[in-house]
Amino acid sequence: MGEKTSHRTVPESPAPRADAEKIATPDGRDGEKAPAPESRVRPGTGSSRGSLRGSLTLALITLLWLLTASYFVRVFHLLHGREHYEDFAVFYLSALELRADIDPYGTSFVPLERTLGMNTHSKERGTHPPTFLALFEPLTVLPVSTAYWTWTALNFVALVGALVLLLGRRSVLDPRSALALGALAFWYAPVFLHFMYGQSNILVLLMLVLMMRWMEQGNSAGAGLIFALAGLIRVFPLPIGAYLLLTRRWRVLAYTAIGLAIGAAATLFLVGTSHSLNFFYVVPGHFNHNRGIATPWNIAMGAFISRIFWWIWGPQLGPAPGYLRAAVIICADLSVLALGARATLMRNIGDDPDWRVFSLWVVTSLMLSPTVWLLNLVLLLLPFIQLVSAFSHRRANRHALDMALASVLLAFVALASYLSDFRTYPFLKTPLEECGFGSLLAAYISTYWFATDGSAGEAGSADEGRSRLQKEIRQIQQGGLKTGRRADRATISPAGSATPLRYALLRECSNYAARYFVSAAITLSIIASAFARISSSVASWIG
Repeated sequence: MGEKTSHRTVPESPAPRADAEKIATPDGRDGEKAPAPESRVRPGTGSSRGSLRGSLTLALITLLWLLTASYFVRVFHLLHGREHYEDFAVFYLSALELRADIDPYGTSFVPLERTLGMNTHSKERGTHPPTFLALFEPLTVLPVSTAYWTWTALNFVALVGALVLLLGRRSVLDPRSALALGALAFWYAPVFLHFMYGQSNILVLLMLVLMMRWMEQGNSAGAGLIFALAGLIRVFPLPIGAYLLLTRRWRVLAYTAIGLAIGAAATLFLVGTSHSLNFFYVVPGHFNHNRGIATPWNIAMGAFISRIFWWIWGPQLGPAPGYLRAAVIICADLSVLALGARATLMRNIGDDPDWRVFSLWVVTSLMLSPTVWLLNLVLLLLPFIQLVSAFSHRRANRHALDMALASVLLAFVALASYLSDFRTYPFLKTPLEECGFGSLLAAYISTYWFATDGSAGEAGSADEGRSRLQKEIRQIQQGGLKTGRRADRATISPAGSATPLRYALLRECSNYAARYFVSAAITLSIIASAFARISSSVASWIG
């Protein structure tokens, strides 16, 4: 009898891990399978490194904000007693005279200044538009100290609001970069000077940021009216209206005109016709005489050119050098306008990514202003933040960012001329002061490159676009007019999109105007320097 076989199922024991991992090798022997690369890395190591990096970044941002908070506490401590000095004292005295129905532009406020114990450093009359003084007048009801701290708090809130709008939800920056950039904005040299002098440019910055955001949302009424208010209270932002005209934002332009008309009528009613009109008679002369523009603290382009002429010929210019100085300033202003128009017209109608062309016109308004102080450069926070945002997403070239950094550094160098005592090294005073204009010029170059580098395809084929334009013009003159057919009223832009002929012609005119006026300004400057050398040589020979 054979053995009886059991039919019970015996569960097999799992194979040893070493056997399971064995694989066949080329020589037929079993080998062990090499562990996968992932098996050699501990689970969660990459995520732990990322979280560590994120925690470190957050800690650095927190430290930066703590330093910024302590810095601003120190700044506010330095502001104690500044209510008795310009520029806040000039605002307060001018508005106080206006409240008493005294002409702030034709009447000296020196007696009132002495009564209140203020010191405006030889400033004797109001210099700001009547709309600004009418809006500032309610603060004169308060005591001087209370009015000053109310005004300072208003400017601080406006700065925070402008930064929130620039770096908030509509910004393309990630939250950590936005927080770091927001903290660094408080350290910008013109921001410190703005609070030290109690100026009003931060309010203008907020208005321009609101204008930009409202245009982005399609709120033409809000954008136009807030721009009109900015123009009424400070005047110098009005050249930005050329941006609205060239980009065909007709609704915003219409609401701007309505806002200017309503604001001017309200100012005439509140301030009075005679007081309001005196601003246009008195203030331009105050800023055009030598004392108003001779100081290097006035970093306006026209003032810088004038100082060059006075350095060559002396403060008393003759008729010929005086006319030559005026011609160079006019050519320089027209060059800035032509370059701005060229950068605007290089793009398709309404095309302004990252608001780079708008940023250029903000800086252009400063370049064209007859008086610009270092504290006015707080407006550069708008184009610089837009530039950094675009650069973070690789939509801007590095050279534009480098020039913006150079502008920021030059602003800090110029700040030293306000804070330093040059009795030991007097030869350093003027070079440091002139760095203010260098900062403004670097900012203009930066924003011009920022406005044009996004149209690399258009700029790279400018010659092709010009030849196409000339061909279309010849076709209109020869083919369209001879056959009696309606000529094609559009030409092809270098980007390949249809552009109205008159718009393309305007673009070409701006190109030629930019070249002409820049060349004219350079040529006149060379003639001026050569004439000065010849005059000095002849004078020394005669002597």
